[in-house]
Amino acid sequence: MWRSALNLVRGAIPALLVATLIPLLLFYVVMAAGTITWAIGLSVVYAYTVAIYQHFRNHRVSGMLLITVFMATLRGLAAILSGHPFVYFAIPVAETAGFGLMFLATMFTGEPLVVRLARDLVPTAADGLAARRSLTRTLSIVWTVVYLGSGATTLVLLMMTPMSVFLGAHTLTGWLWSGSGAMISLLICRARAAGLVASACAGCRPVPRIATPVV
Repeated sequence: MWRSALNLVRGAIPALLVATLIPLLLFYVVMAAGTITWAIGLSVVYAYTVAIYQHFRNHRVSGMLLITVFMATLRGLAAILSGHPFVYFAIPVAETAGFGLMFLATMFTGEPLVVRLARDLVPTAADGLAARRSLTRTLSIVWTVVYLGSGATTLVLLMMTPMSVFLGAHTLTGWLWSGSGAMISLLICRARAAGLVASACAGCRPVPRIATPVV
């Protein structure tokens, strides 16, 4: 069980680095060295630059990067229009809830969001997952709950903790929600599609090559 989870995490690292960890690191470094306005601007520029690169390199943009582009755009516009950079930190509550609802909105489409993300994180299992419509819908509901819960947690932290605590705490709780969702998803897949998990883990032993720019 734990070996399967570790294999899946290892395969997801390249996508997580590009879509989450690198922009997060850049944001905090620029904010510490300059101003929050420059950090916000850089986060938007980074998201669109990497998305354009992926589009011309692979003729598709990864699901995780689409999330990054969506969130960076929404937060940047809100901060500019309001004139208060602090709004940048309040927007994640709404955008996380909105993104969670996207799982429900795409459940019955040709390629649900959960399948698109699977192509980024566990590409060897994506086609098999897409063919299991009932499983896809169950996972979509799981991730809707995960994102709504994460958004609610962020709201509580924003209202009850100082900014110095909030910056690290909301990132940590976001990872905890995501990690819990990933583990629950793995358990559901093992119970309902054990062969799918086995093929995914087998494919994760050599880390999947995801074309990304050197940042």
